[in-house]
Amino acid sequence: MEQPKQDFDGVTDRIKDYVNLRIEIIKLKVIEKIVSIAASILAYVLIAVFALIFLLAAFFSLGFFLAEITGSNAAGFGLLSIILLVVVWILFLIKDKRIIQPLQNKFIANIFKNW
Repeated sequence: MEQPKQDFDGVTDRIKDYVNLRIEIIKLKVIEKIVSIAASILAYVLIAVFALIFLLAAFFSLGFFLAEITGSNAAGFGLLSIILLVVVWILFLIKDKRIIQPLQNKFIANIFKNW
């Protein structure tokens, strides 16, 4: 009678070990996915910061160039402001299909990559 009880205890111990290992694997996969998403977000933020610095320098250069052409700093930077306002308006009109949707698709693809 002792043999089946010992076999059952061995099986239950192995099942407990298996379940614990599966839980650990799931935890590690979740941590890996969170770290991957955080790294992607950090990379995009870093790229965005450098892009903004570049755009700021380019807009100052364009503003001074337009100021030289118009002969007035106020007129040059005013013209630049009008140009940027038109660009912002165009971006606002196309944001749903051309900006938001591709970004959502990219984030979803990053989340479910390797699952």
